[in-house]
Amino acid sequence: MFKRLFYALNNNKQFSRKVQVLYYLSSVHSSVSIIELAEHVECSIPTLRSDIRELNEELPPYMRVESLGKNGYFLSYPEGLSIPKITMELAKNTDVYKIIDGLFHNEIYTFDELTYNLFISPFTLKRTLSHINEELKQFNISLSTSTVEFKGGESDIRYFFYAFYSDFNDLTVTDPDYETNSPTYQLLLETASNYNGKKLHLNYFRTTLWFMILKQRLSTQNTLTIKTPYSIESKSLDNYQGFKTCVQQAFSDQFNLDDVSEDEIRWLYLIMLHCVSYSELNYETFVFHREVTDDFLKRVDNFLSLEFDASIMSSAYIENMRSFLINLRSLSQISPSFQKLSLATRIFTKESINKFYLTWMEHLKTKHAQDVFEITNTQDVASALAMLHFSLLSHLKQNEVKILFSFQGEPGYDDFLIQATYFMIPHSTKPQYIFNEPITFEKIKDNQIDLVVANYDIPNSEDIPCPVVRLSYIPNLAEWTHLRNLILDIATHKS
Repeated sequence: MFKRLFYALNNNKQFSRKVQVLYYLSSVHSSVSIIELAEHVECSIPTLRSDIRELNEELPPYMRVESLGKNGYFLSYPEGLSIPKITMELAKNTDVYKIIDGLFHNEIYTFDELTYNLFISPFTLKRTLSHINEELKQFNISLSTSTVEFKGGESDIRYFFYAFYSDFNDLTVTDPDYETNSPTYQLLLETASNYNGKKLHLNYFRTTLWFMILKQRLSTQNTLTIKTPYSIESKSLDNYQGFKTCVQQAFSDQFNLDDVSEDEIRWLYLIMLHCVSYSELNYETFVFHREVTDDFLKRVDNFLSLEFDASIMSSAYIENMRSFLINLRSLSQISPSFQKLSLATRIFTKESINKFYLTWMEHLKTKHAQDVFEITNTQDVASALAMLHFSLLSHLKQNEVKILFSFQGEPGYDDFLIQATYFMIPHSTKPQYIFNEPITFEKIKDNQIDLVVANYDIPNSEDIPCPVVRLSYIPNLAEWTHLRNLILDIATHKS
């Protein structure tokens, strides 16, 4: 629930309680007594009632925390509505958001002016800024407290804005004129993608967010100067020149920003590597990194060889992991911040594919890792490698889970469940279905079954040499979710 950067920056306890109320009520799908809700939120009943009254004033008209008298409270909202999206909308009313978003839009105030604008006391503002600064340490930046503004390297400040706004998953938050500017962002993306007759496989959301951040920083005269020029390999020069021309013309024509410096363009050219999506295996059309020296490529392969044998190292499937490390080395020239992942992604990786995460944590301690580049944010890099590792094995089918399904039901229902499994279980599975025979030890052993799933009680299930999942006759979403998580766990440990 509180796995976003914004929640770490926030120190408003009332806002946190409101978010907890929304998440808890949406998770139970029923009414909750005020005593139970107060215990979950950890506040008094009068405080909770006050919070709910205020929350209802802030929620959109189609959503409401309804009081059912003695039956407690019930959250009424349209089916399919995203609770995280609603909570991030509420976040825009907080002091923390107003401070950071204001600074992004060049609203610079003295400490006293900010207390007046936010209608808060000097003590409250001082405490808020102090809390924000604790979280900003990981980005190597801070907020000054006389005139409230960011202090630190410009690249680190820009990266913080990227991390902050990407949590909202809404490009219009960063650029209110997104619809007008969208064709320009698309043109910049297409130009950035061109690479020696192929396409650099870039993510639209990430690239557009970076274009927005650069546009805003340049429009407020927050520029950077590169002390040590980022090297561009000779085979990339033609692409760079085309990119440079496009950036200069687009920023001038659309954003009224003339004379974008060479340093800024080189910086943006490298930043595009932060936007590569490693989700494609069409190597005839796409590339995933720019040209590097043979020596560095050899060092990357030596590191990956700590985990993979020669057959995998010579296959096309290793290319995404290789490209990630090549790009990360280039991005680390700008700042170690570009090695970071979001808190939510790190937690997800540790919880879902911890085996892979621990494997790469060990590899990153070796001399081979140090030969690639200096790694500052080890846990983040290990998390990224863990996800890429899992994807690689999924493509190779080395972690394919064999599942034996046995369903019973009225005419048509058993086949309906078969079709439902195609939508509900991961693709990295090999399902088998039996209806006309019992599940036996021999059948499981002969077919090397990893998991048995049934919607009835299997006789002598304790003798089955693999996990058994007993679904309800009509499985609910929670049961399907549990099954998916179990399959993922089995796949992880099978690799």
